[in-house]
Amino acid sequence: MATEEEKFVAASDAADEYAEELIASLEQQSLEDIDDLINHTDNRDFELWEELGLDPNLVVEDYEQENERDLDWSLGLAGIFAAASLQFFLDNRQKTIIEPVLSRIDATDGYKIEAEKLKIASKRESDVGAQKIKKSKVIPKRHSRTLSNLSNLSNLELYNELVDIGALSKFDTIVSNAVGSTSRMIAFPAGSPQFKEALSNTISANSRNLKSQNRRSVEAICVAMLIYGRSGQLMMWLIERDSNTCIFCRGNSNKIKTYAKWRLDGLPGAEVCLGGDLCRCHLVPI
Repeated sequence: MATEEEKFVAASDAADEYAEELIASLEQQSLEDIDDLINHTDNRDFELWEELGLDPNLVVEDYEQENERDLDWSLGLAGIFAAASLQFFLDNRQKTIIEPVLSRIDATDGYKIEAEKLKIASKRESDVGAQKIKKSKVIPKRHSRTLSNLSNLSNLELYNELVDIGALSKFDTIVSNAVGSTSRMIAFPAGSPQFKEALSNTISANSRNLKSQNRRSVEAICVAMLIYGRSGQLMMWLIERDSNTCIFCRGNSNKIKTYAKWRLDGLPGAEVCLGGDLCRCHLVPI
């Protein structure tokens, strides 16, 4: 018979599958919109791009025509791709963030954490004393008011909010992840078929990254809503018990720490997981 923890993970997985379907439905649009945002300035969010440290008037063609191509060239071009991908993610927040979060909350509403098992786990694996765990707590259903606030934020405000709660990587990290693709374009001359093919491949790579951004954002927002900003809230790390769970996440299985300590040591999807933002682990308040 499945435990409450296993039921929680299964329900969360079902919600994640729905989120993946939403992201998949945006695939063609993301390819078209990212292509437009890197090549034209008409639909750019200038406030967002300027705050990210980019010149919103520069497009891919400006870099393509540049003769001096070095690391700075690659970083600048990667910044354009990263900003375009980020803006698309924020522009389409209803499907990339809000609907997936509501689905996760609805699916996982009401699961109880079993106190006795947590006491055993905390004695065995955690730096939090078992005496602090008094009783089982029910994960309550949260209202959608908090999400409606996200709907009303500007892209820049939403970006800062997501970064602040660990729901999105900082922009320099997003740029670093894009450098690998753009560095392959350095050797190809302007207007060449090779440059155009590399450009197309880089757009596709940035489109695929939406899935990992979505997973990280949904997990972090759900946790933030559940704890209502209480950094001292005790949280337990739940894993998927299969062969795809990395060794680092297995080491965190059933460990109990405060949310603040998890933020310090690494949240699911952070650098502690070999799967990065595709990590399937969960933090559950107890």
